[in-house]
Amino acid sequence: MWLLLALTVLADSSRGISVVLAHAESLQVSVAGSELAAPVVLIPGLFGSAFAYRHEVPGLTAAGYRAIVIEPLGVGVSGRPEHADYSLTAQADRIAAVLDHLGVTDAVVVAHATSASIAYRIAYRRGDLVRAVVSLEGGPVETATTPGLRRAMRLAPWIKWFGGVRLVRKKIRQNLIAASGDTSWVSDAVVDGYTSGAARDLDGTLKALLGMVAAREREPLRPHLATIACPVVLLLGGARHDGGPPPAELALLARSLPAFTVDTLAGAGHFLYEEQPQTVVAAVVKAWTLSAVPLSLPSPRLDPRARNCSRTPSRSGSCARSSPAEPVSSGATSSRRSSPGATMSSASSAPACAGGGSQGWMCATATGASTMRARSWARSRAPTWCSISRG
Repeated sequence: MWLLLALTVLADSSRGISVVLAHAESLQVSVAGSELAAPVVLIPGLFGSAFAYRHEVPGLTAAGYRAIVIEPLGVGVSGRPEHADYSLTAQADRIAAVLDHLGVTDAVVVAHATSASIAYRIAYRRGDLVRAVVSLEGGPVETATTPGLRRAMRLAPWIKWFGGVRLVRKKIRQNLIAASGDTSWVSDAVVDGYTSGAARDLDGTLKALLGMVAAREREPLRPHLATIACPVVLLLGGARHDGGPPPAELALLARSLPAFTVDTLAGAGHFLYEEQPQTVVAAVVKAWTLSAVPLSLPSPRLDPRARNCSRTPSRSGSCARSSPAEPVSSGATSSRRSSPGATMSSASSAPACAGGGSQGWMCATATGASTMRARSWARSRAPTWCSISRG
């Protein structure tokens, strides 16, 4: 009940439902905002819950979006069947089935850490469902669990003997602090929110984690990254912290994805949605902007003066300022819906710049980043690089 109560506070139009997909397989879904609004799907990390997005949901609905939080199997208050398939591909297919059940398509999908790999899988397996992906410190991982967790789960039978839920809360607090750049958000109430699901059913939680450790992927992600047609915006914490994708995974994403943007958030750690929630909302607006770029673009060229604004080149070659989060086009049209947050002044912290015409170019700026790279989005799979170096 804590989840329903929390979301009731967030928005008057919010509601929580449990979608049953198979025997003992049910996913908890929280929906806020008008059914007619542009959909944003938020997937918590495999060790999080809908509680994690309590700051983003009201920001998104205020910006005119419909916020849909889906907890994967074994996460939050979703089901925890012992013998289910907990592979990332199976998790992606379940979330796709929930979106089909809700009648949702063309959504921006926001996902944290390992769950970003679920979002990538949905994007290539069900491209009709995904307009853009916003990854929060999530790389293209091929397994649901890390080597450290796999070693720790060898002690799963003893966890109840060594303190049970109290031990879980202690370890969660330590991990939240170690992985954060700004730790001021970590409080007793927050730790309780993150461990609520485990406290309700510790045995089920441990069995689900063991299922994730044992899961084997039936289809690898990496060979399919190049087939993801939608823009991908990756947010990284700029502070020293535990977690986050290693350089090899970043290079793989940059090399493989047809449309890829990286923004580094100064002072933030792994839990970006806790430390800088307003920037996550701005990234959603940015993702909508990027996805509104016409599907056929001329070869982009870098405008060296594009910084912290969206600009459209004039005939003389100078830059004329336009709305911070508004997509720019030169007579071309797109079948995609425009962003409902296009007039948000708060979104200007992470804008995108796009242009067409004879001087066609596309670039994007980063919040607190020293260097950022972007690729133009074209379904022709003929991407071009654009980079901005900031002093």
